[in-house]
Amino acid sequence: GLTAGLNYATLAETPDAHYSPGLYMGLYFNYTLNNDRWVLHPEAVAKSHAGAKGLAPYTIGDPDLDTVLAGTKVQRELNYLGLSLLTRYRLFEKFYVEAGPQITMRNGGKDKFIAEYGKDELVYTHGIKDKVTLFDSGVTVGLAYKLRNGKSMTFDLRYYYGMVDVFADAAGTQTNSYFQALVSFPVGAGKAEAKRAEKEKAKAAP
Repeated sequence: GLTAGLNYATLAETPDAHYSPGLYMGLYFNYTLNNDRWVLHPEAVAKSHAGAKGLAPYTIGDPDLDTVLAGTKVQRELNYLGLSLLTRYRLFEKFYVEAGPQITMRNGGKDKFIAEYGKDELVYTHGIKDKVTLFDSGVTVGLAYKLRNGKSMTFDLRYYYGMVDVFADAAGTQTNSYFQALVSFPVGAGKAEAKRAEKEKAKAAP
């Protein structure tokens, strides 16, 4: 099926970092184990936003431009794609807890220097893709709720804790951290259920 929603991301251990909203999109597959309580939930991450806003400006090597940007705030936008391998455990009829590792690859990175002048904004974009560590990995935990038993729409609340310094060449340690609010939509569920019902009906026929 398809998963989509919002990331509320920040950079842990980074001064002045505030949460920044962004998009999350992915593809998933569910494999239910025999006891019907455990579910393997691998998810291909097609788009995942990380970063933070409210960061202090820094010099970029151009004295004139550095003077203009000195009073701005920086919004850092990092984009990833990759894979998460979650395991779900059914607590109650429709509630699941979930946890598992995630590894992603950086496919975009930029800083937006934003200066506000009343209702207007001045934005200068500075590419930082090559300064961001190529791979990030960490652990995801969350809570999922299914609207009904079987294949159905699912709502997720998750938290991701990154374990990789995403700016290894910079002073200090900066790791990705974000909350997620997601909705999952099964694809082809109706057809699959119909085929299964037909097979069961055929077996039951005299």
